[in-house]
Amino acid sequence: MLGPDIDLRMFFASWKYFYAVTENGRRSIQFFDVRGEAVHKVYRTEHTDGTAWDAFVARFATATPTPVVAQALAEPDEADVPDDAARLRAHWRGLTDTHDFFGMLRQFKVSRLGALRAAGQDLAQQVGNETVETMLTRAADTALPIMCFVGNRGIVQIHTGAVSKLVRTGPWYNVLDETFNLHLNTEAVVSSWIVNKPTSDGWVTSLELYGKDGELIVQFFGERKPGKPELPAWRDLLQSLCAQPLAA
Repeated sequence: MLGPDIDLRMFFASWKYFYAVTENGRRSIQFFDVRGEAVHKVYRTEHTDGTAWDAFVARFATATPTPVVAQALAEPDEADVPDDAARLRAHWRGLTDTHDFFGMLRQFKVSRLGALRAAGQDLAQQVGNETVETMLTRAADTALPIMCFVGNRGIVQIHTGAVSKLVRTGPWYNVLDETFNLHLNTEAVVSSWIVNKPTSDGWVTSLELYGKDGELIVQFFGERKPGKPELPAWRDLLQSLCAQPLAA
């Protein structure tokens, strides 16, 4: 689903249970994966057509709910250290599309963090976990449009645009804009990386945050589309947050 501010990429293979929920006066349709964990939620608002909402729920309601039987997911066939780091690095430098990165990980049977650690400082550089706040603050100060990717096994949500209202509340660092909210628990961030990938449109850099067990929490890019080079201001911002130069 493509929009000017929000894109959604849905991977339905892991979607399993769907519920219409009423909770404290709020109504929603909620989607859960095969493990019983939330994938996505859609809430009714004051602008929702209530008649259409009720008709939609009635159309898909089941007389007998399906019992929730949580299923374990197969562990990925990947290592934390690549068998051939030099070959992985050479393959990385030959990428022409950021979307080919996942295929590279599967080809080399290495975890995402394992690839970052092995690639070299010019391709993947670990930075302090406070870097995300510095980046968002500078982006807000300059109205620099960014892309924010947040996802799970069933869906990825992508926001594109500038951010402005940044608020720290305890462990949570928040973007509280009219058309975009982000709530980041910085205490859950174990490591942060600036990642540099070659594409047919030039180099593309990102800031990536990881949690326990190598879980990818969030990725930030400068605003761009296929066929469009990376914003120089975004590249300069991320390079300024690196201790070592990035490949260019």
